[in-house]
Amino acid sequence: MNKKTTSICVGSFACALQKANDILGPDRPWTPTTDPTSCAWQKRAIIAYLNITDDGRRDMTSIEGIDGEASFDHEKLNATLQKFGVDIRLDPFLPTEFGTIGLYEVGRDWLIEGNSDISIRLADGGRKVPGFRIPNNNRKRALDVIAGLEGNPTVRFYTKQPRDRCVVIMRDDGEYDDFELHERAVRMEEESREGESIACVGVQVPMVDLNHQPDISRLIGLSTHKEEDPLDRFYIGQALQQNIFQMDHMGFLAKSATALGLLSGAQRHGPPPPDYIVDGPFIVAVVADYGVEFAAHIWPDTMRDPKRTYTLG
Repeated sequence: MNKKTTSICVGSFACALQKANDILGPDRPWTPTTDPTSCAWQKRAIIAYLNITDDGRRDMTSIEGIDGEASFDHEKLNATLQKFGVDIRLDPFLPTEFGTIGLYEVGRDWLIEGNSDISIRLADGGRKVPGFRIPNNNRKRALDVIAGLEGNPTVRFYTKQPRDRCVVIMRDDGEYDDFELHERAVRMEEESREGESIACVGVQVPMVDLNHQPDISRLIGLSTHKEEDPLDRFYIGQALQQNIFQMDHMGFLAKSATALGLLSGAQRHGPPPPDYIVDGPFIVAVVADYGVEFAAHIWPDTMRDPKRTYTLG
């Protein structure tokens, strides 16, 4: 299986969730759905939200690079998303529905500009990709390489912004699902603080140009209510995120937008059941009233558009 790049931005997500307070008021707990396919994932999302907002007490818009908005007008929110430079858009709201967006954008220059004339041959398959190199300069502490979790080194590149001491880059062969990815990154970065330094004269790393829309639709059904009035409940009915990350020899840009649509409990009849998705090899059969006439076991080599070379009888 070819592994695919994944991404998650808890900063923009937490801001979008917190902006619901602008319309609903503060101190409303969030409750996961009872749907077993989404419950565990939503619990992870709630934990990430509570951790980054200090149990909801930290105003996310007070943090540099983070902003948000709440409105009953989906066109107003979509105009902000367009101006921010992302493609995600909210669907129109019913009269009592509203939406929120969270925006995150941080760009930094490396403390020492690197060399861009680097090609890196990947260990798996030998493919070459463009990269850059930053030297380990003794006069300026430009980077650290730390022995990390399960033998995967953590590379810290220091930036010209003193408060942003590093971008953490982990080498890991695993695949992680959105908020699980966030948990993994937090754990690896925390463990690396106690790790031993690895001697090196510099670091070479691939350049990155990521534009990714993670599927956060499992947030649909996550609800909030007043503690004194459980019937005053609102549910997430739309959930979108788009993440951009670019990194080269000069620095990095991280950018994310999260858009949520919320609807009142009075309108909700439960989230629609998810599609059943055939996402692997399958047997297809042509069946007449007397039995199976034709069968094939379909694998990815024949999963393609036939372009209608046939006619229907």
